[in-house]
Amino acid sequence: MVAKKKTETDKRKARQSKARKTVEKILEKRGCSYEEYEFQQNVNFIFDQEGETHS
Repeated sequence: MVAKKKTETDKRKARQSKARKTVEKILEKRGCSYEEYEFQQNVNFIFDQEGETHS
């Protein structure tokens, strides 16, 4: 039986999964979910964009 060679996509997905688990552990200690974190990042991004366009 031949083992399937990992593609770059497989490697990237594995890195992303590991990173997300790490972030989730950190957020769990802070008492918020990944979804709350992601929402806040989107809000911050929007306000940053608004600040740049009005400068």
